[in-house]
Amino acid sequence: MSNTPHDILIVDDEPNVLTALRRMLHGEPYRVHVASDPSDALESLKSIEPAVMISDYRMPGMTGVAFLQRAKELQPDSVRIILSGYADISAIIDAINTGEIFRFIAKPWNDDELKLTIKQSLEHWQLMKSNRELSTELLKTNRELKELNEHLEAEVAKRSRDLLLKDRSYLLSKFIIEHTPIPLIGIDENGMIALANRQCSDLFPGAGSVLLGRDILSIFSKGNMSELRVLVRNKRQSTITFELGNRSYNLIYIPIDRVPLTGSALLAFVEAVGPLDSAVRSSESGKERIEPEKQTGNK
Repeated sequence: MSNTPHDILIVDDEPNVLTALRRMLHGEPYRVHVASDPSDALESLKSIEPAVMISDYRMPGMTGVAFLQRAKELQPDSVRIILSGYADISAIIDAINTGEIFRFIAKPWNDDELKLTIKQSLEHWQLMKSNRELSTELLKTNRELKELNEHLEAEVAKRSRDLLLKDRSYLLSKFIIEHTPIPLIGIDENGMIALANRQCSDLFPGAGSVLLGRDILSIFSKGNMSELRVLVRNKRQSTITFELGNRSYNLIYIPIDRVPLTGSALLAFVEAVGPLDSAVRSSESGKERIEPEKQTGNK
């Protein structure tokens, strides 16, 4: 129980009863408030919040039960006790059964019995207060959990939509690359082949059926390797022309600078035949050309 003194309100029209109760509770950890008129007591409830109310049953103008019923409307959490020697037992029993009164103490009272009843009343008040605070905290926690759950559901839905969009974008990109009518090869930052469309198998029949995971330099002849090595090392958009079989190709090197693909590149192979060759070279005008290294093999 809290060490803070609890407020106790005592209402009785007999001054000697109020004096006796004050004397009995002297030295106890309570702040005792007294009133000889029920109306004055009701008015005092606007400024104090007593944990326990003790009222005489028979008072001029208002019975103790009627007073405690009205007091309950102002201070519903207070524990209410009737103290009387002329009580209407049936009325008090009814009030106890309906929750208006916590205990009935007969006059003349026993001090130890009344002190014990007040202590039990305060324990009951403290328990009810703790339960109410826990209920309030539980409602707050449930509300926060509900809001968090709604936020998480919205975030999961958003991420699911994003993943679906990315998945569709990936499938569409893969379809476009696979069905592009020119050979395309994607290499990572280490020059390893990470992507190759179906056109590459016709362009490099001697490389075998599997290109993925191979070094890009390994699929070219020695005659073309020198220029390609410079191209890969410089990592700038450039074009070189090389012979493959009986055909001439423009190899367009397109670096990728978007995270997490930084250092990767896309290689497009465009067969150099007349106007197409001129168009490719024209598109590369103004860009730095790659000077091939000297080589001993035939291009």
